[in-house]
Amino acid sequence: MAIKRFFTSYNIWSHRSPLLSQTIVATITTAFADILIQKTERKTFNPQRTLGFAFFGFSYVGLAQYAIYVYGYQRIFCEKVINRFCNAPWREKIRDKEGLKVLGKQMGLDFFVIQPMIFWPTYYISRDLIQSPSTSTLSQSIKTYQKSWLQDNLGMCAFWFPADAIIYSLPIHLRMHVSHFVGFGFSGGVSFFRGEG
Repeated sequence: MAIKRFFTSYNIWSHRSPLLSQTIVATITTAFADILIQKTERKTFNPQRTLGFAFFGFSYVGLAQYAIYVYGYQRIFCEKVINRFCNAPWREKIRDKEGLKVLGKQMGLDFFVIQPMIFWPTYYISRDLIQSPSTSTLSQSIKTYQKSWLQDNLGMCAFWFPADAIIYSLPIHLRMHVSHFVGFGFSGGVSFFRGEG
């Protein structure tokens, strides 16, 4: 009963304050994923690294992704089709050819433009600015990304492809919340493989 009340309250909160609620969730889950990975690595805790993840969680995962995936996608793609598709029951979604086509376009834009050209460069720049502000430069961050861009993007696509098919099918006010909770696992992977600057 308490769990049902929690999820009901959470759904109401996310519907009434979508930007605020999902930005809080993004910041907390991104930072907590790094803390968890640092603890499992059994190294000395690096608060600068966690601050970098929290900053990235707030600024990019929280604010920028909301602007892209909620506001932007509703303007780039037909808002009417997105809302109809996202609010329909699953059995109707699988028969909605127009909605499925828009779903595919959203995922394509994400995998071929947003992730490689916005997400990863922003991540490396944020990480380097927070972890080593005196030695970090834009060109150094981009060089770091250039060395691992193929591996980074293939890994991101493998993780997010099945998740995005579901996330982009959810009601708009829940889209980013579910993305952040799924992204907790992805953030843990980024922390583990790319956390040190």
